[in-house]
Amino acid sequence: MRTTIEYDYNESIGLLLAVASQSMRLHLSRRFAAAGLDISPEQWRVMMATWISEGLSQRELADRCFMNKVSITKILESLEKRELIQRERSEEDRRGNRVFLTDAGHALHGRMVEAAKQNLRQAEQGIDPDDLQTFRAVARKIIANMKP
Repeated sequence: MRTTIEYDYNESIGLLLAVASQSMRLHLSRRFAAAGLDISPEQWRVMMATWISEGLSQRELADRCFMNKVSITKILESLEKRELIQRERSEEDRRGNRVFLTDAGHALHGRMVEAAKQNLRQAEQGIDPDDLQTFRAVARKIIANMKP
């Protein structure tokens, strides 16, 4: 006898989270462009993590941004070419680099944060603050559940 597993693809939390994330990413990209910022949402994540904790190693930055080694390296190369970040050899580990923002990178902070805040306001529009708090708690639990 064959067993049928019930699975509603359109109600899958994986699909819903992916579509919501992609939609927010697309809108953020458009907001950056409208503000005259030549920054991708992935570059934004890296720059935000660096603003929060300058001097992280590339590995630490990749972990905080949920990126693999190849992705973080490409993004850092792009940001470095544009003189928004600089990489310095680590004193502790000569094979690794620490990442710092340049003055030009720091100068973009306010404009980028404002575009991101506008994006977040749009995404949260019409949602009860208690529901947002619950969503954040549930999302953190999903993340924790999915860690290896």
